[in-house]
Amino acid sequence: MPAIANYQKLEKKVSALEKEIGRLKQAALSLNTSEELFKKFAHVSNDIVHLSNQTGNLVYANPATQRLLGYQLKAILDTPAESLVHPDDRPSFRADWKLLTRKATQVPTREIRLRRHDGTYINVLVNGIVMDFGYRDKYIGSIFRNTTIFKKSARALLQTNYKLQQEIEERMLIEEKLLKSRRELRRKAAYLEETNTALNVLLKKRENDKIALEEQVAANIKELVLPALEKLNRSRLGAGQKALVDIALLNLQEVTSKFSLKMTSQYFSLSPAEIKVANFILHGKSTKEIADFLNIGVQTAKNHRLRIREKVGIKNKKVNLRAYLASISL
Repeated sequence: MPAIANYQKLEKKVSALEKEIGRLKQAALSLNTSEELFKKFAHVSNDIVHLSNQTGNLVYANPATQRLLGYQLKAILDTPAESLVHPDDRPSFRADWKLLTRKATQVPTREIRLRRHDGTYINVLVNGIVMDFGYRDKYIGSIFRNTTIFKKSARALLQTNYKLQQEIEERMLIEEKLLKSRRELRRKAAYLEETNTALNVLLKKRENDKIALEEQVAANIKELVLPALEKLNRSRLGAGQKALVDIALLNLQEVTSKFSLKMTSQYFSLSPAEIKVANFILHGKSTKEIADFLNIGVQTAKNHRLRIREKVGIKNKKVNLRAYLASISL
């Protein structure tokens, strides 16, 4: 009986051991699967992924390490992880490391610099986390994200933004100057318009004053001078004296008549000599009388008559010159 009881106890222990072995195998399979998944993720990641043991040496580095830092992976494995960190950033890197190896499972993201194979440094953001693959010892995982490119892009964006801001300010200055120029032009235009209006008013007043003066002079001559000359002309004068008085009367009548103004206008443009001849013709004087009055040759008087006919537009026409001039003087 004791032998049977011992056998049953042994059988139970064996069964329990088999279950424990199965559980451990399943756990090992799960852990292997987790490790494989981690390595697959790290292998394709564009970020640098490192695993370090408890002593701080690198036990795994993904391909991005070689791509971004330029190291052969075999050359940096089993070397201190902090050897790649800039000397000025190592104190903070060590502080995070101590936290992860003692009680923390993750530390906040911080920015540090990693040394490249050529001696230069790149800026990275680093995340530290405890990795448990079921082994007795845990590992420290570090993910480094390159920020150098982002910083260059940010600087480029800042420079572009600065240039755009300058261009905007320059354009605003130009627009402000244009606006001031337009205001100044409008002000000058208004001033010129006012000045032009004032000048037109002055010219009109001057013209009116001139006409008024001419009318006043003509009226004075008609009222004061012509009556005296006409009375003198009716007195007993010699032939020579009478001719002189006639000339004076004709000249004064020419001054007081609008006929002379019409003859000198843009429509006819008669010369002063031609105007005198035209006045004599208007008052019925013959060519010989005109020549005597003006002390010129008869042929010269004839030439004046021809030019007058040409200028008033009746050359080679059967139109009486005296009658035509009389119609113009109305």
